[in-house]
Parts: sequence; C-alpha cells; structure tokens
Amino acid sequence: MVMTKTKQHSPGGPGASGSAGVRARERVHFAAVGGHPVHRRQGRLLCAVLPLAPSTYYAHKTQEADPTLRFARAQRDEHLRGEIRRVWQDNLEVYGARKVWRQLKREGAAVTRCTVEG
Repeated sequence: MVMTKTKQHSPGGPGASGSAGVRARERVHFAAVGGHPVHRRQGRLLCAVLPLAPSTYYAHKTQEADPTLRFARAQRDEHLRGEIRRVWQDNLEVYGARKVWRQLKREGAAVTRCTVEG
C-alpha cells in the first residue's frame, strides 16, 4: 500500500483538488486504499491501523458508490469542478483562478473565487 498526498498541485488546473467535505488527512488515507476492493473485515482492519473512524470510512465508500447521498455542497462542487475545467481548457489552459472566476461570473454562474482556487 502506497500512501500519496492528494493535496499537492496537480496538472489538472484550478479547482482540480480532492473531493469537498473530506479533510486533507482523510483524503490521504482514502488515496492509500485507492480503487482496491475492500471487504468489511479488511475495512475494520484498515481503520484500526489508520487513524480513521470506521463510520467515516464507510460513509465515504457509500457516498462514492452513490453520489446522490453526498451533501448538497459536495454535489454542487462536483458540478462546478467540471465548469471550471471547461473554462480553463477553453482558454488554452493558461487562465489562472482569477480569470476563470471572472469568466464564470460573466457566464452567470454563482461561484466564489475561493471555490475556483480550491
């Protein structure tokens, strides 16, 4: 199992960071598990080894399987992430957060600048 930090700047551009609502430390642990299938008993063992509550782990896995169970903010951020990426790619991937934010506002999207930066 390889643990990687997902908080680093990625080539995905502005707004391409990890999922909303999950703290950075937990994102690292979920990235360590990755897309590997984890059975219930193994999930409990992982939570015993990692500083992670079993309820947090299982809530994350449930929401990952059914995105409609996520909080409204997380669902909105997921939609905005696609819009942010679209604007960034339409402008030859040279726009920074400020210009992406301004373009989204011109298009009528109700988005804050810190959401674009995140």
